[in-house]
Amino acid sequence: MVALLGTDGAGTTTTIDMVLELVRPDASSVAVLGTSPHHAIAEGRVAVVMQTGGLLKALTVGDTVELTTDLFTDTGPVPEVLERAGLTGSPAGVSAGAPGESSSGSGSP
Repeated sequence: MVALLGTDGAGTTTTIDMVLELVRPDASSVAVLGTSPHHAIAEGRVAVVMQTGGLLKALTVGDTVELTTDLFTDTGPVPEVLERAGLTGSPAGVSAGAPGESSSGSGSP
């Protein structure tokens, strides 16, 4: 386990973003446990808990479940998962953000 701490502007967020391949370094390269970030992530050797979190507001509940099932090898089909959770009657446009918030961000489902 590694914790990366730093003051504002120290580059901690940029460093994590490079480890997660969200951005590429301007110069040099990044290695994670002796391999590229891509391979370390693909092998399940990287996990991150950010200081803030939440669901992606632009995604519907179904999109969020589908994204989550892509992270694991032993999951059920998304429609079955939604049905088991009692979410089959949810409007397609309802986001995974705050309750009652639509994917358009207008605040109405």
